[in-house]
Amino acid sequence: MKKNRLIALALCAVLLLSLTVSFAAAEEDVPTFRIIVSANVNTDDLNENEFLKDLAEQAGVRIEYECVYTDWDTRKSVLLTSGDLPDAFIGWNVLSNSEVSYNLPLFANLGELISEEATPNLYAALESDPTYRDACSDLDGNIYYLSDRMPFRPSTYASFLINKTWLDKLGLEVPETLEELEEVLIAFRDRDPNGNGEQDELPLYMNLSGDEAWSIAAFMGAFGCSGSITNYFALDGDTVVYQPLTENFKEFMTWIAHLREENLMPAELATVDDSQFNARLSNETPIVGMTTLWDKSPIGAAYQDEYVAIAPMAGPNGDRGVASNIAISAYDCVPKFVMSADCENKEALMRFIDLCFIPENGVQCFYGPIGTVLEETEDGLIMVDPPEGMTWNSWKYKYAVNGGWPVLGDETFEALFAEVPESDSAKLEMVAVNEPYQNTNTLPKLKFTPEETDELSIVQTDVDTYVTKKMTEWFANGGVEEEWDTYLQELHNMGVDTYVSIYQAAYDRQK
Repeated sequence: MKKNRLIALALCAVLLLSLTVSFAAAEEDVPTFRIIVSANVNTDDLNENEFLKDLAEQAGVRIEYECVYTDWDTRKSVLLTSGDLPDAFIGWNVLSNSEVSYNLPLFANLGELISEEATPNLYAALESDPTYRDACSDLDGNIYYLSDRMPFRPSTYASFLINKTWLDKLGLEVPETLEELEEVLIAFRDRDPNGNGEQDELPLYMNLSGDEAWSIAAFMGAFGCSGSITNYFALDGDTVVYQPLTENFKEFMTWIAHLREENLMPAELATVDDSQFNARLSNETPIVGMTTLWDKSPIGAAYQDEYVAIAPMAGPNGDRGVASNIAISAYDCVPKFVMSADCENKEALMRFIDLCFIPENGVQCFYGPIGTVLEETEDGLIMVDPPEGMTWNSWKYKYAVNGGWPVLGDETFEALFAEVPESDSAKLEMVAVNEPYQNTNTLPKLKFTPEETDELSIVQTDVDTYVTKKMTEWFANGGVEEEWDTYLQELHNMGVDTYVSIYQAAYDRQK
């Protein structure tokens, strides 16, 4: 009996050793990939993300993430120059379209890896959504990167936010025109609406440059400019127009300078940085009467509800509108996933990416895991309230590369939710007032040839920097009318005509 027991124990030991060796061998056979992720500062280490670990296991791969939170542009430049790339890149602004196009030999042609058999979910996404396919396609028609379609996105960016408590206290109506707005701003300046006995109110507080979501560009529609979501270009029919060259833009900047001269916008806006700007919005006592923001998160939490979104106001000639283009606001048209040409076992990595295009997985890639950030109910998914001390903004980035992962946030994706997530619904509610006033002649995002990219690298920075500089100077010192002709000549000297012609050629290819 004792001998039999010893034999049995020996056999068990051999079997255990065999299983251990087999398991170790299997582990060694699992393809491992290194992916650099351009991440938000609020995003946890993705190597500890259990959902992503499970997704990788389903695909039969192992992913090692290197999350880069700061100085990505510097790091990226070094990598592209050296050619020593990771297996793939993921993230928001991880690479630009031109950086991919200009360095095509460094990157895999994903189109050769996508098929109904090998990547059924991604294949279906590209087939079902032509706009998404266009967003992922290079000028030669091949797919070298994957972008995303973000869910629950508005078609307009601009949100005018005004302190309704101040309006009510002063017996004022919501302004419908710029003339009425000036009357409101004068009252904000002079009548102590925050009630602290000090003349510390900042009637209109907005950035001087940037897109409509954050800056004075939101007022361009009141002056016959179409506005711009991404830059100062717009369309007049099929003609590309650089709006800082137009008389309408001159009128717009003259009005902005007038607001500063009347102390309806503070002179400090010419030099304020983001931290100072946000400090004004979150002051212990509300001091900002009106602003434009993407959402209310920069405003002091104690009085956010005092601010309401209002419709764009009519300008001196009755113009009234904001830029609108769902193909820009929902489809980023920029790389969110790029694979290195040197990546071994590209097919295995594509198995992992393909799983992200299953709607239930895409939701968790975008928002975070079910059971942590999301909760399942009988009616569908809802977002869990952020922990105490966290905002919706930081909460939605904690477990996911929100807006930086290749997913298709289409109707099927959105239908998984019982309600629009609170982090998105606030914006949709804010822009609802813009619905009747949408300008649809916004220039789409364009893709440029390497030769055009070279030319743009020379003229674009010079021209845009000069325009921003003059906008700041005119705001601070006036002089728009007196300096206009000299300003136009300087722009032509810098090559603005080349700048516009490149954009026109790119638009003609894509229209």
